[in-house]
Amino acid sequence: MKTALPPSSTKRKPRIRLSGPTPSTTKKDQKPVALLELEQLAWKIDFIVQNIKYPEAFVKDLVKSFRAMASNGSIQPLLDCLRSWEATAELDASPPTRKRILKAYSDLRSGKIKTTRSRKKFLEKVNAD
Repeated sequence: MKTALPPSSTKRKPRIRLSGPTPSTTKKDQKPVALLELEQLAWKIDFIVQNIKYPEAFVKDLVKSFRAMASNGSIQPLLDCLRSWEATAELDASPPTRKRILKAYSDLRSGKIKTTRSRKKFLEKVNAD
């Protein structure tokens, strides 16, 4: 008589991958960064570095945002950093625009331009810093 093997011994064991890509674990509220998004971020960083007066300050802020990203698991600090520096780079890339904005701010500050209550409050906050 033949003895039958138990069903558990005929099943194959699952293969364990020792090397190669590992599946990424992300939080439910996070989506993986697509390649296109990485290209856009790289383009923004390149634009900023080419157009700002002080790239060292940008790099320091960029590193701080990466540290914040690592600690809280959100990409938002990086996006905020890039957004603010991109605005600075746009101003630095266009000297006439920068001059016009600085003149308008100077006129507001000196009182050449009549201000409303909300503008006065804004100027008080800006000048306090």
